[in-house]
Amino acid sequence: MASDNDIPEAATPAVISRRTAEIAVSLILIALGILLAWDNWRVGARWAADGPQTGFFPFRLALILIAASLWGLFVSVRAAAQEGGAFVERAQFKRVLQVLVPMVIYVVSISYLGIYVPSGLLVIGFMRYLGGSSWLSACLTGIIFAALVFVLFDIEFRVLLPKGPIEAYFGF
Repeated sequence: MASDNDIPEAATPAVISRRTAEIAVSLILIALGILLAWDNWRVGARWAADGPQTGFFPFRLALILIAASLWGLFVSVRAAAQEGGAFVERAQFKRVLQVLVPMVIYVVSISYLGIYVPSGLLVIGFMRYLGGSSWLSACLTGIIFAALVFVLFDIEFRVLLPKGPIEAYFGF
């Protein structure tokens, strides 16, 4: 059975072109810059009698962000559609999703299960499915990792991290 690493990158179709990605990112950054500029203007972006107001410097940084993003948009729109090639191809995008989807599930599950159980499960999943490790080594590593993180942060450093029902069951 062939793995994703056996497929040449040139053999997979493009998911999105570089030009399209650059235009999309420029538009997102322009919108973010406008939001930041508006918010900093709202809290005060002028020079007061006692010096700069709270939003003085952030407002100017937002204007720089808008200007740079407008320049990036201008350059991207003027570029020929074929110029630059693919931003991401299907095989590359699949590998990104193999990491992104479990990370999103991990972040969401922290609020329900605490941080330790999802962390151990994430290590197990990555080692087993992405790393090709055996179930035994993946499970041992995930459990030991979660236990060490618990001892280090919760017991030794006394850092309050999100806890779930398993920690409550054991009285922590």
